[in-house]
Amino acid sequence: MIIDVKYTTVAQVPAMPRIMENERTDYGLRRDGTAYGVYGMMFIKNRVDYLVCRTEDLPSFLPSWLFDVRDSSLPSGWKICNVVYDKGYFPLYEKFGVSCLVGYEELVTNPIHYEGIIDLEEDDLRKFFRIKNQIDLELYGRVI
Repeated sequence: MIIDVKYTTVAQVPAMPRIMENERTDYGLRRDGTAYGVYGMMFIKNRVDYLVCRTEDLPSFLPSWLFDVRDSSLPSGWKICNVVYDKGYFPLYEKFGVSCLVGYEELVTNPIHYEGIIDLEEDDLRKFFRIKNQIDLELYGRVI
């Protein structure tokens, strides 16, 4: 999945559901024509967050309403995790209202890897970027 930046700040977004953001929240997005790849999706209450990353950036989950979808293709081998019924991921439901994760296998079957991505742990980031590059090559024929 490839997405383009639609809004660069939360303040620009018309009345969308906010969970941990406020009017001053700035994700550091830039509208420079460079696309973002999507490597996972998190369903939270009444919104979807994308796990996004460009090669020069670190991965992070960002609200989907900041973006327009350019290419909705999904990679082969993606899995789903019903967070509510998975004891390893259940704290995401309790703390943040996350009900579902969709993405590459390690992201949705290994809570330690998921936490490592969020906490920017070196080993998990190395694994993420290896998988990211495979997804990019599969879907787009190049690393984005």
